[in-house]
Amino acid sequence: MEQIKKPDCKHHPYNELSIHCPTHNYMVCSICTREGHKICFENETLRRSQNRNSTVQNILTKAKDLLEHKIDSLLTLEEWKITTKQEIECLRKSINAHLDQIQSRTEETMENVYKQEKQMNRKSLRDIEEIKTRGSLLEAKTSDLNEDDECLDEMKECLDRLGLEGYKQRPTVSKDMKAILQFVENMSSGTINLNLDMIIGSLTKSEDLVEENEHRHSIDFGCDFAEN
Repeated sequence: MEQIKKPDCKHHPYNELSIHCPTHNYMVCSICTREGHKICFENETLRRSQNRNSTVQNILTKAKDLLEHKIDSLLTLEEWKITTKQEIECLRKSINAHLDQIQSRTEETMENVYKQEKQMNRKSLRDIEEIKTRGSLLEAKTSDLNEDDECLDEMKECLDRLGLEGYKQRPTVSKDMKAILQFVENMSSGTINLNLDMIIGSLTKSEDLVEENEHRHSIDFGCDFAEN
């Protein structure tokens, strides 16, 4: 295919119009770019240089802003890590303190119940031994049946009373301890996301406030002993 020849420059014969002048928006030759249109290309170079510098400045400004934002994010992340760790440690201390209180109250109640039931059982043993002794004496006795009947009635009444005698309320693992353990288990499994300040606040309330609000909180930190 024959190549189309470009027209010659009218100012410089035998030189093709091969270059576009950005200022005048028409084609010029290579000599024109060094002579009459030199300033046009210098201006274009300057314009492009200015545009490039402006673009570079915009990029640098955005990079600077983004860098500052990322640095702030890292600082915030570090602060969040420290704060969260402190909240967890505070929560654990509060939970441990309340578990200690619950354990202490439960053991104290258990000890009181143990002593009272032990004393009651010992008295019952003495009463039963006395009944057995009186029964053995009655077996060998044949006189005064009326008196014997009265004695037998007393012995039967005493046995009935001992058989019906109940025991004091015995402590079990209380519902508040179970609630705390369930809360810790849920936190470990990630099934709940509670405000630590709220939990810590509820853990550090006084006994009166806990008992007063026990029906309004999902975690009850009062002490309750169920009957056996």
